[in-house]
Amino acid sequence: MTAPHERPTLPGYAKARRYLECIGLVLVWMTCGCFFHLGGTSYLLLGIPLVIGFQLLVVRRPLRQLWARDATTFRLNASSIVIASAVLLLPAWANYSGIRSYSSMFLVAAAGIIPFAVALRHQSLIRLRSAIPSFVTALFFGCGWFAIMAIWGSASAHSVRVAAGKIPILFSDFFCMTLAGFVVEEVAFRGAIDSHVASAQGTRLDNLLSAMFVSLLWGIWHLPLVFLYPSRDLGFIGVALLINILLGTPMSYCWRKSGTLLLPSMAHALLDAYRNAVSM
Repeated sequence: MTAPHERPTLPGYAKARRYLECIGLVLVWMTCGCFFHLGGTSYLLLGIPLVIGFQLLVVRRPLRQLWARDATTFRLNASSIVIASAVLLLPAWANYSGIRSYSSMFLVAAAGIIPFAVALRHQSLIRLRSAIPSFVTALFFGCGWFAIMAIWGSASAHSVRVAAGKIPILFSDFFCMTLAGFVVEEVAFRGAIDSHVASAQGTRLDNLLSAMFVSLLWGIWHLPLVFLYPSRDLGFIGVALLINILLGTPMSYCWRKSGTLLLPSMAHALLDAYRNAVSM
């Protein structure tokens, strides 16, 4: 398969069709989630068959390229599998000891071991370094947002620092959700959707707009989950969509520059882990 940097720029109609296909995927996902009144984990898991079908039947690219964008073969080695398996040890201990209950999310994380190993095996250090600024930018906006929410959502002054007693939970959540990202959210929005609309030969403006489009879809996709909480008003939803764009845009760049889901999934997981730690 031709590498992304060798693909010609798509004509306008083909580009528009790809955008519509991505919108269709998210609308089907949201419609099913609302119709069946799915909770958070069930809504996430619904994406697995949808993304697999989208990648194979619509995008027509192999599944391995959901995790390593330019992968031409499915490559694994013993060291990458050992590292990926080791990431699950802390969540397994926390789950077993009762410190943290992950329920079905632990099984999702366990399923992420192999795709995590695939991404690790294909990750170039040069490309990894080039994605660090995007990674840091996503963390800056995300941690700032969750810090504000921790203070705003508390009746009394609430520290934005992670208490010493919550540090094990912070790391456990980070490891668990990093692996889970290789099965659900990051696979869908960075691995599948972003790859489908991003043009390697596009202008800077094209690249920015496509990353913002993916991030807007990501924000809209959250709406069925937001509606589970009646206290959320339209103002909150509008701000949440804006934050998803501010977070998702650098995460898309992170995926494009690094070529794997390692950094995007780690950024997403670290933000969720920090949010949990300061809000618990």
